[in-house]
Amino acid sequence: MDQWRTIRLLLPPVLEQRAIAAFLDRETAKIDALVAKKERLIELLQEKRTALITRVVTKGLDPNVPMKNSGVDWLAETPVHWNVKQLRWAITFQRGHDLPSDIREEGDVPIVSSSGISSKHSKAVAVAPGIVTGRYGTIGQFHLMNQPYWPLNTTLYSIDLHGNEPRFLRYMLMHMGPLFLLHAVKSAVPGVDRNDIHADHTALPNWTEQQEIADYLDRETGKIDALVAKVREAIERLKELRAALISAAVTGKIDVRGAAG
Repeated sequence: MDQWRTIRLLLPPVLEQRAIAAFLDRETAKIDALVAKKERLIELLQEKRTALITRVVTKGLDPNVPMKNSGVDWLAETPVHWNVKQLRWAITFQRGHDLPSDIREEGDVPIVSSSGISSKHSKAVAVAPGIVTGRYGTIGQFHLMNQPYWPLNTTLYSIDLHGNEPRFLRYMLMHMGPLFLLHAVKSAVPGVDRNDIHADHTALPNWTEQQEIADYLDRETGKIDALVAKVREAIERLKELRAALISAAVTGKIDVRGAAG
């Protein structure tokens, strides 16, 4: 408190303090409203992204293709030529491996946790391409690995893609994310048992169509991601403007006494 009391401040007269406060109340409210609108725009873009993935990985790219009842409630109808099978026959998962921090060695091999790449190591225990998802921690996110890696014990990682296109599988799994979350809450400690998710059903086109779908989603989600990044940049600039405006007003860098209107 003694140090706090020694800080020197410049205080304008009370009437000018009120003018500054009124100015900042008004101007920061405008900025806050713009930030809220842009944050809502991001939510809408992310909803559009999710809806796009859901539609394409369950219906395909041809809107006129004949459909059939999949026999699975959450899948509903799928193209007649797609195969409905248990997830274990589309991608097989294995539990990750322990790697205590005191035995990690410097290297270029990604160490993958439930939330993504967390560090590097000198050795790999999984081959690429592979898909990693959270067993504990962050659940319902899926990471596509294109180089050998080390999946940690908090993850599940693919040991067999059964000849499927890895990018398609990742998009398919993103659509199935809520099922992973549903399985995770069955126990007192949230966690995903691979035996549970292996029994879930999904629908798969042939490899060529999987590749076409993956190419399309890479392109279209890339456009949405670019828009989201631009909006996030705009939000950061608005927040910087807000902070700079407050700093300038409360230190007298700008005269707001005549800005009451």
